[in-house]
Amino acid sequence: SKLLQLSIPKDGREDQKDNFMVTLPKHSLRVKYQEWVGTFYSSCQLTPRWSELSIAGLVCPSKRRRDFPTWQMCVGDIVAVYCDDDSEPPSGLDDFAGRHKWYPYNLPWSHAQIIAIYRKNVVKEEEEQDSVSVDASLIQCQIRWFLRVPEVKSVCNEKESLLLKLDEIASDTERTTEEIFEWNFTSEISISTILGPVRVDTPSRTHIFENDSPVPQFLPRNRRLCNFNVPAFKRIDFEPTTLVRRGIDVCKLFMNRHQREKISAAVVETRRERVENTKEIDTTIKLDEFKMDGSVVG
Repeated sequence: SKLLQLSIPKDGREDQKDNFMVTLPKHSLRVKYQEWVGTFYSSCQLTPRWSELSIAGLVCPSKRRRDFPTWQMCVGDIVAVYCDDDSEPPSGLDDFAGRHKWYPYNLPWSHAQIIAIYRKNVVKEEEEQDSVSVDASLIQCQIRWFLRVPEVKSVCNEKESLLLKLDEIASDTERTTEEIFEWNFTSEISISTILGPVRVDTPSRTHIFENDSPVPQFLPRNRRLCNFNVPAFKRIDFEPTTLVRRGIDVCKLFMNRHQREKISAAVVETRRERVENTKEIDTTIKLDEFKMDGSVVG
């Protein structure tokens, strides 16, 4: 998107090293358009992008990666999306000696909310399966961007009150994490450009979805703070279902209220199930040397 100075590759990196297959559940919605049929899902299972993590060796030695579980991405999650141009890197709050400037990844990325996961023209026999594993190149996502301070400045440079607030945030030495901003600009991307989940906190430093974090125990938390909606420039209602629904409401792929309500109901149920499943998975992962925030245990 030239608006945000972000250029999103359609098929991911040419030197992608990970075997990138995606596991899909049974579909939640089917929409017929004029030229194609869309099959929509409330979630999917993704393999961690070990080759793109700048701290992959600390999080998980290469010999153990085949034994690690996938992570579940649900509609409504905030994720890191690969950007292949001169995007603005994270704020100086993430700068530490020896740390990559795009930490926790080794390539440019920005924040976005998943507002749709879908495939085009799926054959009916495959569509009705309870679970199917397919190549990432066959799956598309619609996202809406959550912007960094420099990105907001680039699109709101005539709003003096907002610029003053952004300067105040950027100069706040008490911050412990980068702040991002909700935005309703959307894009279509291949699922292969998604690098991993982002944990987004509220101004009170509590996670937006409480126990429903998209970040599993075995991946970096990649924490961010979010408390404003741009361009409305107002405080965000952080009630989890409301935040998810705001994303679905701006999705251009759903053509009426019935479709939005049907996918919303499926997403809410899937997120509830993820909370329970995550508790079970996390108890099977033992990390002997590092916590997930990178600090040494003990």
